[in-house]
Amino acid sequence: MKSPYHRPYIALLLCLTLAASQSSPAKNPYFTLEIPFHKTDSCQTEPGQQSPYIGKVISPFGKRNGRNHTGTDIKLHKGDSVRAALAGRVTRSGNYYGYGLMVVLKHPNNVETSYAHLSKCLVDVGDSIPCGFVVGLGGRTGRATTEHLHFEVHKNKRAVNPEDYFDFASGQVLTALHTEDNPSQLLPVGTEPTYIVVKKGDTLFALAKRHGTTVQTLRTLNQLNSDRLSIGDRLRIS
Repeated sequence: MKSPYHRPYIALLLCLTLAASQSSPAKNPYFTLEIPFHKTDSCQTEPGQQSPYIGKVISPFGKRNGRNHTGTDIKLHKGDSVRAALAGRVTRSGNYYGYGLMVVLKHPNNVETSYAHLSKCLVDVGDSIPCGFVVGLGGRTGRATTEHLHFEVHKNKRAVNPEDYFDFASGQVLTALHTEDNPSQLLPVGTEPTYIVVKKGDTLFALAKRHGTTVQTLRTLNQLNSDRLSIGDRLRIS
């Protein structure tokens, strides 16, 4: 006589056998291994190169009010992220005369990029950072009438037009920075800016005459809205 528990045991054994055969990769011709994908901040438009910020250009590279504007001004809002256009090493991070808070990066092949008028620097001198890393936050420190990024590109110590390499409105990379430039598109950067401290009796006219420049040039260099000077002010003269 068969046990009344015999049939349930047989049914359980058949279920376990069937489950094992369906879960075994060796017996399933459609078995695939799932590999997780991790998103990164790598540059998508040009390997190792990206626009530092996507926004409207409010002042282009070139001649402006009788002087060389050696960078491109891009409108942004205070606190917006400003990113490294290339991987590089930080050579300057902090306040720098009329540029306000500024970060400067040194890249291979004698390329240098600068990010000025920031509200905060997020990297330190000596840091090695990748392309796309946030180097600072947008602002209007230094000589700036509105929040914007002043972005400069130097090749072999000469300023080149950033808009030859980036379409800032779309963020698209136009040309790799390691390509040859047209010498006619280059503007000399020159030496360090020269500053004086305003003393009693100094006027823009007298200072312009003394240093071989013009009143309009001094107004432009220092973004002055009037000719009034205050004793102790630092004034850029070249």
